[in-house]
Amino acid sequence: MNRPRAVTAQFASPTPADRIWTGIGNWAAVTNWTPGGMPGPLDSVVISGGSVVLSDPVRIVNIAVTSSASMTFSNWHGSLIANSIQALGTLTHAPCDAAAGSSSRVYIVCNDFKLPVGALIDVTGKGYRQMQGAGKGGTDYDFGSGGGGGYGGVGGHGFYAHPGAVGGPTYGISNAPVGPGSGGGTVAGGPGGGSVRIDAQARVTIDGVINANGSNSASYNAGGGSGGAVWITCRRLAGGGSISANGGDQAPSVNKYGGGGGGGRI
Repeated sequence: MNRPRAVTAQFASPTPADRIWTGIGNWAAVTNWTPGGMPGPLDSVVISGGSVVLSDPVRIVNIAVTSSASMTFSNWHGSLIANSIQALGTLTHAPCDAAAGSSSRVYIVCNDFKLPVGALIDVTGKGYRQMQGAGKGGTDYDFGSGGGGGYGGVGGHGFYAHPGAVGGPTYGISNAPVGPGSGGGTVAGGPGGGSVRIDAQARVTIDGVINANGSNSASYNAGGGSGGAVWITCRRLAGGGSISANGGDQAPSVNKYGGGGGGGRI
């Protein structure tokens, strides 16, 4: 503790500004912003192209993610906080891995949120990996078959359901789904769907697509991942888009030995 150490800090501007992101990297990469410098709580932001990674809470006034840009949330506590958020591109989060102690979600806090036609929040297969999660599908090691992951619904049993290839159980709260979906049974099981949280004080308009589906397994005898979670709170929900949290199936095959994943929670 008595050795010299270097500390690097990035400070946001104290005066309002319009800032534009281009390129690839973490939100804190100051060279990707024009004018230079990380946005502060008084700034309005446009993600005009490339991709940006959000690993910590960020507070700004307004943000627009253009159709040629993407944003990835890489930490469970990373959040985007703004008065108005318009996402025309793609939002997603990093995959979850219980073995590594890592989890992520798309976490948005705002007054008004818009997902226009053609825009996408896609966390399909971003939940817990195979054989992980509170609703993980069972594995029959004698026959090598697996049950589907469970979440809002119980996972389907594998063909050899006795004694190990049973579908995963349900978990979580129906009207406040938080955690990601669970993986299917066996090492070839599909991962569960990810987690999307939108907390708006006023209006949420969904004309685009939100997918939190589980993934199919990689083998005909392995279980599909369960659907994930989509939790939206607002005063008014509008739009003609779609929201899904379907369970994944087994890999396409004439043999049906793996169980399908249970549906998630919306």
